[in-house]
Amino acid sequence: MRRSRTWVAFPVFMLLMAVAAGSMAQAEQGAHKEGWVLVFEDDFDGDGLDQTKWNLLPIGAPVAPRKDGYWAHEAVFLDGEGHLVIRTFEGDGAYYTGGVNTLGKFEQAYGYYEIRAQLPKEPGFWAAFWLMTDGVHRVGDQGRDGTEIDIFESPYASADTIHHALHWDGYGESHRSVGRDVHIPGIYDGFHVFAVEWNEEEYIFYVDGVETWRTSAGGVSRVPSFLKVTAEVGTWAGDIRQARLPADFIVDYVRVYARDHKIEIDAPPRDAVVAADAPVRFRIAPDVAVKEVRVVQNGTEIYRGAAVPDELTPALPVQDAEEEHRLTVTVLDAEGREHERSVRFRVQQLKLDIPFAVGSRVREVIDVRAAAGFAAGEQISEARLVLRPVQPGEETGGAGTVLYEGAGLPAVSWDTRTFADGAYDLVLLVRTDKGRTLEVQERILVDNWEVLEEPFNAPIAFFGMQVDSLLAVERSPGWHHVTERPAAFFGDDGRLAAQGLGDHVLVWRLPRLRSFELEVYVHDEADAELLRFAAAAEGGEWRELTGRVSVEERSPEGWLRLRIYGTVPDAWEADLFRLTYAPQEEANAPLQLGRLLLRGQK
Repeated sequence: MRRSRTWVAFPVFMLLMAVAAGSMAQAEQGAHKEGWVLVFEDDFDGDGLDQTKWNLLPIGAPVAPRKDGYWAHEAVFLDGEGHLVIRTFEGDGAYYTGGVNTLGKFEQAYGYYEIRAQLPKEPGFWAAFWLMTDGVHRVGDQGRDGTEIDIFESPYASADTIHHALHWDGYGESHRSVGRDVHIPGIYDGFHVFAVEWNEEEYIFYVDGVETWRTSAGGVSRVPSFLKVTAEVGTWAGDIRQARLPADFIVDYVRVYARDHKIEIDAPPRDAVVAADAPVRFRIAPDVAVKEVRVVQNGTEIYRGAAVPDELTPALPVQDAEEEHRLTVTVLDAEGREHERSVRFRVQQLKLDIPFAVGSRVREVIDVRAAAGFAAGEQISEARLVLRPVQPGEETGGAGTVLYEGAGLPAVSWDTRTFADGAYDLVLLVRTDKGRTLEVQERILVDNWEVLEEPFNAPIAFFGMQVDSLLAVERSPGWHHVTERPAAFFGDDGRLAAQGLGDHVLVWRLPRLRSFELEVYVHDEADAELLRFAAAAEGGEWRELTGRVSVEERSPEGWLRLRIYGTVPDAWEADLFRLTYAPQEEANAPLQLGRLLLRGQK
């Protein structure tokens, strides 16, 4: 969320327009927006956050580090007067704030996104309304495969200035961004409306209904994104030690609209690279009385009829390895009016067709197909489909695994569960009878497993209290944390041990549990026999699991590091994992738990 800066100052007459527009937005709360359909809205009525719409940040924990402070759930609440409040405060020498997002609950590509809010004025932290997607981490297609869209950030309260920005191609060495600082007198006083229109051609930013920036930098994202409303602690906004805390970021409403088009072209997607046999699919709004439909590709009519065609593909052959095309759909209605929608796309001579689960992720069994659009008379003589793992720090590692070899295009069912989660390049090599060799590849992420990692860390201090960090949902008395002498335990400074004899039990919950991996420290390998493992469905009976033990290494102090691995039979339904440690006599060096890894199928 930073940091390329261009300054823009608005003259007085534009400021008056902005104030008037802001007043109108307040007066017309919930009003119809001409040409748009309201698809998401929260006016923050009631006493509690609507968690069917929002996730509290951080997800999965009540508090977690974020930039120069912490995000905490208790920083986010409704005030009972129709406002969402994100409070920034100090406690025990640390600074806390928070945020919400709609990940997994609402995502949309394109549209009009707006928030009405009162910005905090104190230094050292800033408020933000932004759109995010996993695709922003992908490198190679600029921002088209995902862009972080910062509708506004508020780091310059003392200068009456807010910030718009776009970020793409990850956050590492390939990161790219562009931004604009907009000076508007009085923007930190009272409520104001901040918005962006994200369409297929560009982003248009607004403050109180006045356009403040228009850009298509990076190529416009075509990836559905989720909403984020947050505050962040950081020196970009100044020295928080000078802030009068607590201070609030107050939100009146958040709304999202979708354009009310009469024609929607679903395929091919705008600016996408598609196969030569990719379908052409479009929809016409039901309130249009259709008289005639025409589809034109690059100036050549490829369809004319009285209804939407059931089957239609782009015209062939494809002359170049990757050609740019333009498809235009024109509908003539019964009243003689024409409605038109166009889309630009590229057609590849050779293209892999992979059904992604989310983004570039694949899981379970998938069907991999390929399509080609060669000129008449050219045939495939040899084809090879290879899966190559992507090693850290390398483009592609190893010779890979051959998934298909033959004289035609591949059409294979691939069980991704037989490969470890991680990044792979799926490479298709084709030779034709004309002596040409073509290669195409797709980078994919095998993503079958939900992972629960229990590091057995010691409790953390939070407002003078010790907050337990264990992820276990049940535990018997007698367990205690051990942090001393990490060098004797291969650097592990967060371990768990049990006091007393008899059964000591820990239970974790992970839906569709399929395997477990436990790291333990013992002086005698036989001590591992004091551990028992079991799995159960919610409300079901416990069934014993078998673990395979491997000795990893011994420390100079005499501690053995063991790794115990086990699987849940495919026929079992399991959502709970139970570990039981049952010493029968006191030991001078009792067993200690180092790390637990549970995997559940997504």
